Amino acid sequence: MTPMGDSAFDALLATERAAYAGRVELRVADIEAHLAAGRVDDARRAAHKLSGSAGTYGFPALSSAAREIEETLERGGRVDDSMLGRLREANADAKKSTEPRP
Repeated sequence: MTPMGDSAFDALLATERAAYAGRVELRVADIEAHLAAGRVDDARRAAHKLSGSAGTYGFPALSSAAREIEETLERGGRVDDSMLGRLREANADAKKSTEPRP
């Protein structure tokens, strides 16, 4: 097993985290599409998956925004524009945080 702090290991983690952040936009779009089509259970499941994976990859704001949508749908509530806005903003922040710095 590679010890923590190993530069090759750190580089691999950074690469995987950036790849995940690049794919999140599709997951957000899926949630929005499910909601627009009235597929509440599909939207809830997609939000649940996003919440878990975002937390695993180290994006707590994205995880929290997705969890808020999941929990709202579980209670039979309506996902409003502010919730979707937080999800989009957290997505943008996740992508931005993995971009190379000059």
